[in-house]
Amino acid sequence: MRHNSREHDTISLLQQDTWRMACLKAGYAVGANDWYLAAGFVRNLIWDYLHSKKAATPLSDVDFVYFNAHDTSLQAEEELRERLIELMPDPAWQVRNQARMHIRNSHRAYRNSEDAIAHWPEVPTCVGAKLKDDGRIAIVAPYGLDENWTFDVRPNQGIPYPPELFARRVKEKNWMKIWPNLIIHWPKGAGLTDC
Repeated sequence: MRHNSREHDTISLLQQDTWRMACLKAGYAVGANDWYLAAGFVRNLIWDYLHSKKAATPLSDVDFVYFNAHDTSLQAEEELRERLIELMPDPAWQVRNQARMHIRNSHRAYRNSEDAIAHWPEVPTCVGAKLKDDGRIAIVAPYGLDENWTFDVRPNQGIPYPPELFARRVKEKNWMKIWPNLIIHWPKGAGLTDC
């Protein structure tokens, strides 16, 4: 039941965010297969809420992920990005077909977008949202949403990323400055200790 309540809370936050709802509508409108707006699009919204921020933390980009094994060309990604920009020009849309991303990450081939999202470096980042045909929001969170709704930030234990990658991402994204209540669980070998 706890997972369901977290999902309900996440959907409620998205529904209250006019800008994010517009992004979701644009995402739905392009008609991509197995798509989500993922990572910081959902994660940062929850962290902002938990930190009682009056205004949303600006996103450096909006991650639009989809899965199309029949056309993994960069041109197809760019065409989708251009359609998203036509619908909603203000986000910096980052469009990635997850059917090809396993190559860049040196993983086995992903089965679908959810499987790809499950391979991202931090547990709270492994989350996405989309609009269904009936207009309701669907959430994907391969490891559940509990960690998104606590201040804990852990590396994805199921994927063997180098410890320094996690540390570099936490530092470069300034998470501790933007959301100071986060508790970062540094992996062994990162040269850091738990905060």
